[in-house]
Amino acid sequence: MFDLEASSCSGNSSKLFEVKESNFKESLQLFSWNAIGRNSMPESFMEYGRSFVKYCGGLPLALQVLGSSLSGKSMVVWRNALEKLEAIPASKIQKILIISYDSLEDDHDKNLFLNIVCLFIGKDRYYTTTILDGCDFYTTAGIENLVGRALLTINEKNKLMMHRMIRDMGREIIRQESSDVGKRSRL
Repeated sequence: MFDLEASSCSGNSSKLFEVKESNFKESLQLFSWNAIGRNSMPESFMEYGRSFVKYCGGLPLALQVLGSSLSGKSMVVWRNALEKLEAIPASKIQKILIISYDSLEDDHDKNLFLNIVCLFIGKDRYYTTTILDGCDFYTTAGIENLVGRALLTINEKNKLMMHRMIRDMGREIIRQESSDVGKRSRL
């Protein structure tokens, strides 16, 4: 969700808009447009195009960044890029996604996010709140802040969910704490 400021004659007001993930067909078209400049992809590239779209999970920003990075490249480069993505998160996308994390106002929310990334994705919101409140995380307010920054969603079954690329960004933040796994804040 995004908080957008809108001016009006009576003053400023804030509105909350949720940006939905694209369906597979729309995602493939967006990726194709950015990668090859057309809405449809040549059959020879289709297998890789589908894999990139699946990797991005309907996240339009990811589709645009990945598509643009592959523009004009050969099928061999596409295959290699896909293999690399499966091993290492896409750095351009990660740099853009980390803006939401960096915009969190305090270390409590940042630590809450990292704990959810490692331990609580798919868990019940109230279960998670009970556990983390015991560790002085101010979880209820923190979860609302994470939802407001589009770092976390709560599904219809009250489970904490996040996009795979956001999860990967959180894990990368933890990985960068130290090359020695034992010295990282979370395993």
